[in-house]
Amino acid sequence: MAAAQVRQWVSDTLPNATIVTASSNAGAAEDVEAGKVDAGVSTALAGERLGLEVFADGVADFAGARTRFVLVTRPARCRNAPVATAPR
Repeated sequence: MAAAQVRQWVSDTLPNATIVTASSNAGAAEDVEAGKVDAGVSTALAGERLGLEVFADGVADFAGARTRFVLVTRPARCRNAPVATAPR
């Protein structure tokens, strides 16, 4: 769902990432929580409810987008990864 809205940010920031679609934005967070993927584009609320950590905030390609997406990951992955922050 959100892949089209963050495609340029992912390409610029994580050029080796493979984009895999999820059933929904919440589904992307659920896939992270289940260990199916390393990170997912979702809402902060979905990540929070599943105990995930925000890896990067403000990842939408267009600053004026109404939906605010974050890149979430399981807590252990954040401890060893550089923090990625999108310009606002």
